Amino acid sequence: MRKKLLLAVFLFAVLLGGCSVYKSLVNLSNVKFRLKDVNEFEVLGIKISQKSGLDDLNFSDIAKLTQAKFSDSLPVSLTIDIEARNDSKGSYATSDLQIIRFPFTLKIDDKKIFEGKINRRIKIPGKNTIVTFPVKVSFDVLKVFNELSADEIISLIFDLGGKNKNLDRIKIEAEPEIQLPEGLSFTKKVTITDQVFR
Repeated sequence: MRKKLLLAVFLFAVLLGGCSVYKSLVNLSNVKFRLKDVNEFEVLGIKISQKSGLDDLNFSDIAKLTQAKFSDSLPVSLTIDIEARNDSKGSYATSDLQIIRFPFTLKIDDKKIFEGKINRRIKIPGKNTIVTFPVKVSFDVLKVFNELSADEIISLIFDLGGKNKNLDRIKIEAEPEIQLPEGLSFTKKVTITDQVFR
């Protein structure tokens, strides 16, 4: 009975020590994120990126948008570029970390728009190196923002993906899983905006 008790105490001590080491490693390793840009914004195949408003569209493009209003469907696609930076301390400051999963939620004007994930590995080198990776998104503007008027929908489209885009309206809530050089991994919740690295 005494031997079993000692064994239980020993195993508990090892487990506790392991948890302490793991927490220390996680505290030393840190990847921060920032929303860099929106690219390849298209609506009904119309490229919006270098356009400021309807005056920059041709007659055919305007006809497409008008027809979409009557069909209650206006699908858009875009690519959001996200920057990741290794802000780790100690030996991890010069080590390569990897994002092995990147589940995320896109919000526009704090409204939940799209859920997706990246399962490919993204290497984040040390020494404060910044890596940019794309997040591809598609959704139907009219179905998500059905409370907006036609003018407000057009304004939103050019505000998000046009020449004079307003990235303040976009937010990414993510829970990336980050792998350490030892093979251990951890997840962190982060809200990504264009303001600062978080």
